[in-house]
Amino acid sequence: ACSLAGVTNGRAAFGIRDGQVMTKEQLVAINPDILFLPTYNDHGNYDVDKFRREYLGDPSLQTMKAIRNQAFAEPFEGYIYNCSQDFVFGVQEIAYRVYGDAFRQPADEHLSAVD
Repeated sequence: ACSLAGVTNGRAAFGIRDGQVMTKEQLVAINPDILFLPTYNDHGNYDVDKFRREYLGDPSLQTMKAIRNQAFAEPFEGYIYNCSQDFVFGVQEIAYRVYGDAFRQPADEHLSAVD
């Protein structure tokens, strides 16, 4: 989805595939311009705020551009983790979070053959 939005996925460029664990050392080596932060809390079962505090406060990650510049994005998980026809909205969501309001969309957009 990142490549379709004109965005470089640092994980993929570094050779890390879906399902593979990325180490902190790899993340520091990738040195992203922007970090996408999780928003999904698993219906209240996952403490997103705690994760963010620990992750963004980790001393070993403080040299990364994204953390130094506070360049964080919170993509709408309904589009990012989607493998339906609405995948196209995930691409647009990535573009919106990286490039701004020119790509803004409502959070309830869906493609349907019956509407």
